[in-house]
Amino acid sequence: MEEAGIELGKLIQQTKFNKPKFPIVQCVDGKSHTDVETIKTNLIKHITHSVQWTSMVNTMNTIGVKSYYESGPDDTLQKIVKRMYPQKEIVALADIPMYKNLIINFKTV
Repeated sequence: MEEAGIELGKLIQQTKFNKPKFPIVQCVDGKSHTDVETIKTNLIKHITHSVQWTSMVNTMNTIGVKSYYESGPDDTLQKIVKRMYPQKEIVALADIPMYKNLIINFKTV
């Protein structure tokens, strides 16, 4: 995976990123970021580091996220959030009619 991180790192460093309009909560450290270079560095690290899912959800709760939308093929992440914050709105994009066919088609690619 380190080789993949090096290759991805080259592509990320060559890509122009704009300053985000809202904080980006990243998997690699579970924190929110607005600095473009930090976001790039964390994207590269993500290839070889574990996902800090619990920290991410806690950070999102702290900064005021009220709704969570999952685009994955199952409901694993929805269940985790629901256990952590039962009062939050949690939606699978696959359950929204306008996205349903897109997600089903994506799974077959």
